[in-house]
Amino acid sequence: MRGRARGVLAAALSLLAVLGLGDVYNGETRKGISLFGLALAVNLGGLVALSLLLATAPSAWALVAYVPVLLTLVGLYVYGCGRAYARAVRLKEAPRHRLRACVAYAVCAWLLSAVTHHLVRSVALQAFKNPSGAMIHTLEIGDRFLANKFVYGARLESPFSDAPLARLPGLRAPRPGDVIVFLAPPQASADGKRRTFVKRIVAVEGQTIEVRAKQVYIDGKPWDDPHATFLSGKPDPTAERPSNPLLRACGSLESGSGPNCAPYTVPPGHVFVMGDNREQSYDSRFWGPVPIGDIRGQALVIYWSWGTPERPVRWERIGQPV
Repeated sequence: MRGRARGVLAAALSLLAVLGLGDVYNGETRKGISLFGLALAVNLGGLVALSLLLATAPSAWALVAYVPVLLTLVGLYVYGCGRAYARAVRLKEAPRHRLRACVAYAVCAWLLSAVTHHLVRSVALQAFKNPSGAMIHTLEIGDRFLANKFVYGARLESPFSDAPLARLPGLRAPRPGDVIVFLAPPQASADGKRRTFVKRIVAVEGQTIEVRAKQVYIDGKPWDDPHATFLSGKPDPTAERPSNPLLRACGSLESGSGPNCAPYTVPPGHVFVMGDNREQSYDSRFWGPVPIGDIRGQALVIYWSWGTPERPVRWERIGQPV
C-alpha cells in the first residue's frame, strides 16, 4: 500500500471508527490513547457543566454555552485525522501486525464510551422525547427535552433493568410545579409494563389535593396553575383506559367536566402528578401517587422540536424552558 493510501486509511480509522485508532494503526498507541482520553474528558466535562448550568438557569443560552465544547471536539477530530494521515504518509513501510492492537483499542474505546455515556445519562443529563399530548402546551408532541438527573438524587441505573443500583443524595426535594420524568407504575399502562412518563407535580407528601369542576385545591385552597389547559379530544394514548378501576386513585369521572378527585392526602415519600392538558392526561388521579424513588429527573429545556411535514422543525420552541 502506498503512502498516500495508508494515510487515507489511517485518517478514516480515526474519523469513522474511534478517535486515535489511526495513531494505533501507525504504531503510536500512546498518542492515540492520549487523544481519545482528551476528547472523552472534554465531552464529559462539558456535559456535566451543561447539566449544572441548566439546573440553575434553564434557557437557550445554556444550550449555546455547550457550542464551544462541540467545536473543541470537532477540532480534536480534525487534528487527529490530520496527524494520522501525515504520519502514515511518512512511513517507509506499511505497518504490520497491527490488526490485533487496532481491534483491542477499538473494543476498549467503545466499551469506555458506552460506560461513560451510561453514567452521564444516570447521574447528570438525559435526553427524552414527548410522544403524547398530555403536557400541551408546555410540551408539544415531538418535543425533545433535557432532564437533570441529580437535582432530586441521581439513580445509578442498571442497563439491564429498571431497578436502580444505588441513589445519590439530591440537591433538594421535589416541589409543586416541577415537571418530572418518572417511571410510571404497571397499572398506568394497558399491558402492565412500566414506562417513562412526564407530568407536573401538583402536590407533595402531606398535602391534601382535591379536584372539583376543573379547579385544583391544595389543602383546601384553590391552586391556580398557569400551565393548565383544557382541550377536548382523545385522552393520552400512552396510558390505560379510565374504565379500569385499578387506575382510580380518588373520586369519579363526571361527563363533560373532566376527572374529579375527592380530597386525597399524599402519603410520605410520594408526589401527586397531573398533566398540564388536564382533560387528555391519565395521571395520579387514576393510578395514584408516584414514589419519589421512581423519579428519574426534572425536565429543564427543549433542545429540539419536530413539527408537521409542512413545517418539520418548530424553531421557536428550541431553547424554551419546561
